[in-house]
Amino acid sequence: MQDSNELMAIDLKTQEILWVVQTGKLPADLFLTPDNKKLLVALTGESGVQVFDVSGPKGVLVQRLTTGKGAHAFRAQGDGQHVFVSNRADNSISRIDLKTLAVVDQYPAPGGPDCMEMSADGKTLMVTSRWSGKLTFIDLSTRSVLRQIPVGKSPHGVWTLDHAARQ
Repeated sequence: MQDSNELMAIDLKTQEILWVVQTGKLPADLFLTPDNKKLLVALTGESGVQVFDVSGPKGVLVQRLTTGKGAHAFRAQGDGQHVFVSNRADNSISRIDLKTLAVVDQYPAPGGPDCMEMSADGKTLMVTSRWSGKLTFIDLSTRSVLRQIPVGKSPHGVWTLDHAARQ
């Protein structure tokens, strides 16, 4: 919850609050690891991601990853082993290894990167460039911007039918 800097778990069946824990500044997106034991929280008001162990009765902060200023949104690479996080204020994308919970790559992403989509072939990451009003295509093999397409003011979200697996 961005306004209170908290993470809340809710039982979907009963709609009851299970627990609430404090996070860093301006938590944004969440990503659950494939084993359902760790939850990554992007901190838009800081320079990275918090990792919570959610396998017990309450979420417990176990690790912090430095990714870049304004960590904001996650997107799975589609290989079941990596996830990307956009670093809006740093104009970069970080790739996190889900087994080691370490940052293993950085990619340039101009214009305030926000939401992302991964191509089905795993070669191209599409990113909304929030501050420049563009959709940016990043070639992962060369770590370079392929092209940018103007899409209008403050784009937020990108989705295609032909995308990589979500985990």
